[in-house]
Amino acid sequence: MTAKRMVYAMSPSARLPNGIDPQALGERLAQLRETLGQGFNLASVVADAKADPGGQLHKAFGDLWDLTAEEALERALVNHAGYIVRHVRVVTVRVEHGKEVRAQRPAFVSIIERTSEERRYLTVARAMTDAEYREQTLEDAYRYFWAGRERFKDLTELASIFRAIEATVASRRDAKEAHDPAQAVA
Repeated sequence: MTAKRMVYAMSPSARLPNGIDPQALGERLAQLRETLGQGFNLASVVADAKADPGGQLHKAFGDLWDLTAEEALERALVNHAGYIVRHVRVVTVRVEHGKEVRAQRPAFVSIIERTSEERRYLTVARAMTDAEYREQTLEDAYRYFWAGRERFKDLTELASIFRAIEATVASRRDAKEAHDPAQAVA
C-alpha cells in the first residue's frame, strides 16, 4: 500500500510574507509534532523558527525578528488588547417557562471607521444602528461562517446549518441586487 503524502496550503486569510511555501511550513510543523511526541505548543514553534534562520518557518515570521524589544512589546500589547476586546461578552438574562436563561454575545465588533479608515471597535448595538457599520458587521459574520464551513465541511452533522447560512446569504444577495444591482454582495 502506498502512503499518501500530506499536502499543505495556507488559509485564505493568512497574512504572511511573500514567498512562503505552505508545503514546507506544514511539513516542518508536522516534523516538530513528531519530534516532540505529544504535539507542540506555540513557544516550541518560535524556538524552532529561531534556531533555523534560513528555514521557511523563520521566514514566515517576517520582520518580527528585526523588531526592538520596545517595538515587540508594543505589538504584543496591542495584539493582547485585541484579544481582550474580542473576548468581552454581554450577558442577557430572560425568563422562559419560569427558568432563567442566560445568553452571551460579543460586546464589541470591529469596523472600519468611515472617515479615518481606521479599525475601530463599537458596541454591537451601535454598529446595528448605522447602515454602513451593520453591513460591515454582517459581512464579517458571513466570512466567519464561510471559514467555519470550510474548516468543518467533512462533518455531515453540520451540513444543514451550512445550507441554512448559504440560503440566508443568497436571499440577502438577491434582495440587494433587486434594490441596487451595483451593491450586490459576492
